Amino acid sequence: MPPAVSGRGRRFCAASIAVLLAAFSATESRAATYYWDADAAGSAATGGTGNWDVASSLWRSVSDTGALTTWTNVGNNNDAFLVGTAGTLTLTTGISVNNITVAPASGTYIITGATQTLTLNGASQSVLDVASGKTLTITSGLAGLNGFTKSSAGTLILDSAAGTATLFGDIAVNGGTLQAGSATNNGASQVLRSNAGQSHQKKRRNYGDYKMYF
Repeated sequence: MPPAVSGRGRRFCAASIAVLLAAFSATESRAATYYWDADAAGSAATGGTGNWDVASSLWRSVSDTGALTTWTNVGNNNDAFLVGTAGTLTLTTGISVNNITVAPASGTYIITGATQTLTLNGASQSVLDVASGKTLTITSGLAGLNGFTKSSAGTLILDSAAGTATLFGDIAVNGGTLQAGSATNNGASQVLRSNAGQSHQKKRRNYGDYKMYF
């Protein structure tokens, strides 16, 4: 017969299990970080042009020199970093992402895919961070329930085709420029610029398919 466990022993075991569960939960909730690398192991360069899907190992985990892996739509804390050589990411399936950071050596990143949707699925507002002097243009469908925050001094252009944007919630422009629409998919555009880092969340206005608060 195994020896009986004292009340003190049971309390110690329970406390130990609670600590382990808390540590596991903290690990699980930590954001997963992916760096775009269109040519995979073809060169030391990152960035570039290619298809954004959930099958191709075109993302580097944790850093721009990390192990190659596939993008996952599982969870609401997967962050995309678009650095290195600017290029075009074509969605060949629906993609869910939390935050997007754009900081190429130079130029413009484009996220496109006329029949696919990029969903901002952060548990709270997603952050689209575009570095100074850089541009991110999104022409794919765009969806989300919590809006987003545009940060840093670069330019974000939202130019989804009519009927493909179902983005709801507050949009905060905390830095740089946000442009809704362009000559590509929309006849006119509206440019919003940050004002000393203040958010534009006061009045609801509609520009094309975008429901924007500023």
